Amino acid sequence: MVHLSVNRLLKRYAETGLNDMIYRFNGITLDTTAFRLFGPGGPIAIEPKVFDLLVYLVEHRERVVPRDELLASIWPERVVSDSALSACLKAARKSIADNGIEQKLIKTVHGRGYQFVADLTDNSESRIDDSKYGETRSGIPAICIEQFSCLPENSELLALTEELQDQITVRLARRTGIHVVSGSPHAGGPVNSDYVLHGRVRFLASKCSVSIKMIWCKKTDLLER
Repeated sequence: MVHLSVNRLLKRYAETGLNDMIYRFNGITLDTTAFRLFGPGGPIAIEPKVFDLLVYLVEHRERVVPRDELLASIWPERVVSDSALSACLKAARKSIADNGIEQKLIKTVHGRGYQFVADLTDNSESRIDDSKYGETRSGIPAICIEQFSCLPENSELLALTEELQDQITVRLARRTGIHVVSGSPHAGGPVNSDYVLHGRVRFLASKCSVSIKMIWCKKTDLLER
């Protein structure tokens, strides 16, 4: 589940709009609206955390990003080792045809952190032409929100769960650049959605916990929690 959370995604739409959320450099297209990476030959497979790290460095390319800041941003509320960051950074470089020796795109500034140093190219073509890769889509992510589960199940808690799901659906639907569809691609619903949003609500005494995950329909990677 991606650390690039739904709230973060919505914040980007509100602050920057669609055009600024697609970055092009060195023959690479980084689509932060749909969590996708493209190279000259088509889509590039990339792990969620690696994608997050790459996006963070690109969005803060005007400065050197300290290691501690990357750890706090990519793994908030979790303690991870420096080796996890190093492995993630190595994978990010590999995904964009860079490496730790040449450092053409992501530079290590010893004792300070890392900086994305590639020049961005013209971003006037805001949408990716997926027809070149055998795909068709509008360029706007479509999210299918499935019915949230509730534990324990009783009429009052189910009503609260449905209200929570409705609020999330309404907030997403009001955002430009996001298309909310109904039904489920796993249960005979729309098969053209890019993402499926699942939710689980647990009630314990006076406390309530909500777990949300978003799955990319075209790949089994877990994108959001």
